Amino acid sequence: EAEQVLFESGASRLTLPVELNSHELERLGGKKRELIVAGRLPMMVSVQCLKKNTTGCDRIPSVLLLKDRTGKEMPVMTHCLFCHNVILNADPLSLVGDAAAARRLRPDSYRILLTTENAALSSEVIRSCAKAFVHGETAGDPYGNYTRGHWKRGVE
Repeated sequence: EAEQVLFESGASRLTLPVELNSHELERLGGKKRELIVAGRLPMMVSVQCLKKNTTGCDRIPSVLLLKDRTGKEMPVMTHCLFCHNVILNADPLSLVGDAAAARRLRPDSYRILLTTENAALSSEVIRSCAKAFVHGETAGDPYGNYTRGHWKRGVE
């Protein structure tokens, strides 16, 4: 019902939910859909600004690092205009290694979320994704450490 309301309100395309696994996504189909295939997924939005609470507010958007109990570093993007932070997953999503299954969904488009990548890594991510998703060729995962997110297991 929510999809129907969004399309009736003028949406031309929706993003497939990252919470669903590949089998659940197959049931939705890819028509009028886009699939996120690479990049850091947001885990949480916070209005408790990490920068303001640690070093003080300078109203300059930046990327901070938040370390979890296992030692992994999660990028935190400060959005000063609206005074909130977006905490990103420590490991970027990459579906490049399972591109054949992703292509079977037949989405209208693939989305790459470039957030903290430098120019060289951004180019490599784009190249790998184009090779895997557009040309159907075998490509190596562009990230050293990555996650497949809920692609295989979903959310219970």
